[in-house]
Amino acid sequence: MYMDESTEVPEPSQVTSHLTALLGSEVSAPILLQIAIYWIEQSYSVIYIRPTPHTKLPPDIHGVSTIQENLQQFSNLLRFLYLPSWSDLLQFLFCVHEAASVPHVVLVENLNFYCAMEPGVPPDESHAALILASLKDSVTACARKLRTSTHLVCSFDHVAHKDFKLHPVFDIFFSDSIWTVKEHPDNKVTLSRSRDIFDKDDTDEILFVKTQDKILYFEGIKKIFAHWTYHS
Repeated sequence: MYMDESTEVPEPSQVTSHLTALLGSEVSAPILLQIAIYWIEQSYSVIYIRPTPHTKLPPDIHGVSTIQENLQQFSNLLRFLYLPSWSDLLQFLFCVHEAASVPHVVLVENLNFYCAMEPGVPPDESHAALILASLKDSVTACARKLRTSTHLVCSFDHVAHKDFKLHPVFDIFFSDSIWTVKEHPDNKVTLSRSRDIFDKDDTDEILFVKTQDKILYFEGIKKIFAHWTYHS
């Protein structure tokens, strides 16, 4: 790709990458979608990628704006993209920076689906590296075109593939933060920030409580999504 001398290359601090390692798929969708809502409330354009369409909206999280309300109010800023295969994802990533509307934020739900060569098989490490590098490169290209910060946030269910070791790959491509979402028997959910996906020494932890209608409530008043805005 040709680049003239006037083209600004984003500084490393302008492109951030974050991973949520989801230990319990029931809470993954509402948390990731609330991250999207946090960004669109800041007037950022967001692309939300997942393998299949939502059959229904995930439950709200008490203490932040409701999902339905924000989807209606900011529909021009949030675009859902349903990509059924890793090849579809790569095709999109290779040209996203050339679109008329370039995103500030790219969210990918169920990243482990795209890191596998075929559905139902464990992710392949070299293939996963290709997917992660393409994601990071595309977000960097968006930052270059927008001349402002861009952000990548992905979710990965590593329990589904607990025998597969992607640790080195995560360390390379998700350098800003890794969060672990874990459900407990007492209807509580913890969101913990760690140095890496297998780190047991959490540096930050946020507690949620699930109610009968499956809405997540903060235990105490906490605003957490700014963690995805800046470096740790």
